[in-house]
Amino acid sequence: MFRKSRILIGLMAVWSLSLLLFSGYTRAQKMTFSAPETWMGHSGAVTALAFSPDGQAFVSGGADHLITMWDSNQHLDRGVFRGHQGPVWALAWSPDGRTLVSGSEDRTIRIWTPEDRQETGRLNLSAPVFSVDISSDRLCLTGSNGDKAVHTWSFGQLKRANPVPERTDLLGQARFIPGDNMLAVPTASRSILLWDPYTKEPVGELRGGASPIAVSTDGRWLASGAGADDSILLWDLEQRRVAATFPAHINLVTSLDFSSDGRWLASSSLDHTIRVWDVERRRPVLTRDEERPVWAVAFSPDGRSLIAGEEDGLLRRWRIHISEESIASDPSPSITPTPRFSGGSGDVNKAPFSKIQRPEALGIILGVEEYRYAPDVTFGRNDAHSMRDYFVRTLGIPDSRIYFRIDQEATQGEFRKIFDPSQGWLAKRITPGMTEVFIYYVGHGAPDISTGDLYLMPSDSDPNYPATSYRLAELYRSLEQLPVKQATVFLDACFSGRVGRGRQVEMLLAGARGIGVQPRQARIGENTMVLAASAGNQVSSGYPVKAHGLFTYFLMLGLQGEADADNDRTITMQELYIYVRQRVGTEAGLLDREQTPELLGNGLGRVLVRY
Repeated sequence: MFRKSRILIGLMAVWSLSLLLFSGYTRAQKMTFSAPETWMGHSGAVTALAFSPDGQAFVSGGADHLITMWDSNQHLDRGVFRGHQGPVWALAWSPDGRTLVSGSEDRTIRIWTPEDRQETGRLNLSAPVFSVDISSDRLCLTGSNGDKAVHTWSFGQLKRANPVPERTDLLGQARFIPGDNMLAVPTASRSILLWDPYTKEPVGELRGGASPIAVSTDGRWLASGAGADDSILLWDLEQRRVAATFPAHINLVTSLDFSSDGRWLASSSLDHTIRVWDVERRRPVLTRDEERPVWAVAFSPDGRSLIAGEEDGLLRRWRIHISEESIASDPSPSITPTPRFSGGSGDVNKAPFSKIQRPEALGIILGVEEYRYAPDVTFGRNDAHSMRDYFVRTLGIPDSRIYFRIDQEATQGEFRKIFDPSQGWLAKRITPGMTEVFIYYVGHGAPDISTGDLYLMPSDSDPNYPATSYRLAELYRSLEQLPVKQATVFLDACFSGRVGRGRQVEMLLAGARGIGVQPRQARIGENTMVLAASAGNQVSSGYPVKAHGLFTYFLMLGLQGEADADNDRTITMQELYIYVRQRVGTEAGLLDREQTPELLGNGLGRVLVRY
């Protein structure tokens, strides 16, 4: 009887397995998260996270200039590292766990002993530091967007050792690739360069990759951003090719991290989401919607927890449980991104709908982040995409009537194609006396010192030759000649260089944005109003904690309703100007800079938004 029972059980098992296999299902690991543990980590955004090698502690860096060490098991505060004078963007532990390295916007690398939180060394760089990494043989790697350089340092002696050959397009974020004597460096030209840090020889290139990047501990996989479409690329490093594309997010990807076994990939984004991916099966296993943008994410070394740092200073930890499940054999399911603007009410990435719709209006958005002959404009691309949403949802302009060009598409030829008063894009679509025009420009601006003329710089312009740029007066003259009902211009143009004689370029602060030209020098028509990011020769700032320009961030926040001073659910140009001028001026002061937005033209009572 016992023998018959065993035979029967065996047959049932075989039958069950056959049914499973022939029905298109297989066994796989399933990841589930516990309810999150939440605690306040910083007074500003949590911008960096790193676990100790043994997993017993982790550190968080913040926009409040502090580094805090936490007990991984009880999330107890073990102490604070003080010394940085700017947001902390990068953290890395030495392999033995006895040293912590941090990089900050204050242009320093600092070396710490975790036990007593004492600073034991400091490296001064020429630009803000956005990444640090440490190899197994204690070679320290640092990167900065400002000077477009990647440096390697002898960890023990704190001196430069075998730097990456100088290039003008390095983005600064870099990572060592375990086991291969390689480092990976993203560039502004949408590629990731692979270098041997000891021979200084290039060993490969991954075309199409962009920052941020992460490398699996076995050196098999590299994950990267893909640029403007906010997806994630999974690279097979052995074959140097894209193994999978994850349509992960709908806004800037801020952080990537592999689990220690390389099985899982976590990503965070300004779209308020955290996603976890099954690397082998190329499928999402978890999506978390948060109230605020998420700036950093990190797996614990044992893979049993995930930590995230958010814009409001909160830290969240999820316990991870792995189990077996039967899942469909198809490893490539369709993925629907989380809708944009699904988070809380206080962030600019949620463009609200206005009751005012402008079906006859025209919108023009020109954004340049990457320049051929000039430094890049930090967050310019993000600003342009975000403003497009405000043009459609908040200003009520049909998306089909918006002319949108960014980076290499925003050339001098495109500027002339748009604004030519006789045959341009605007001229062919205006209904005389009926059409409102809204223009947003983000990029560099430059004055010609010899003539005093002011220029906007398309992506292909050379700051040494004004003729390659687009004269601001030409824009205003075109708007005056065209039969528009009214024109509204928002200028967030960065003054990063002066045009002088003999090809001399005077470079200003790295990462600076906003308009540093003098728009009053150009005549403005009666129907045109210009809201410019700053006055005179001021240099305006990026706002890294928000991933926007300072001016554009508060411009969008004002359009959301913050500028409604009299609470009548209507925002006029005057209200918007007063709000932006006050907030930008205050925040710029905190950055030790002076920036005063200016309003030019007539029409202070012009209604922009009504809720």
